[in-house]
Amino acid sequence: MSDFLTSPVNESHEDRAVEIRSSRGGRGLKFHSRSGDYFLASVEGDGPQATVRVWGYTDCDLLVDLFESIARDWRGWQGERTWKSIEGEFRIAVSSKSTGQVTFAVQLRHYDGEDDWRLSVPVFSEAGQLESIARHVAAFFG
Repeated sequence: MSDFLTSPVNESHEDRAVEIRSSRGGRGLKFHSRSGDYFLASVEGDGPQATVRVWGYTDCDLLVDLFESIARDWRGWQGERTWKSIEGEFRIAVSSKSTGQVTFAVQLRHYDGEDDWRLSVPVFSEAGQLESIARHVAAFFG
């Protein structure tokens, strides 16, 4: 397994996980533990950490489409491109700057009636990493 701190994307073939490491700070977004229509989305590293179980159902294809679309448009785009899980436990909004910086605004939510919580954090990347990220995400959900 490659070093998470030096690799912007890490795919573990043992448990089929994909981690997008932030180019600033020690944070990352990780997709892992896929089982049927479910997968885990985690924010790991520096700062707050959390994991939610996401019901992807048929919408995982649309999440792959999101990553493939930003890879195609690596030179930048206007506004945010978003994907939200059916039950709202995971949301990602991706934006770009003319400098090549890409921001993945990640939101994890847990609904439990009395113990609801939400974590919102940015994960930063560079335009040159988008093709590799998209390829690894497609392999994970494929």
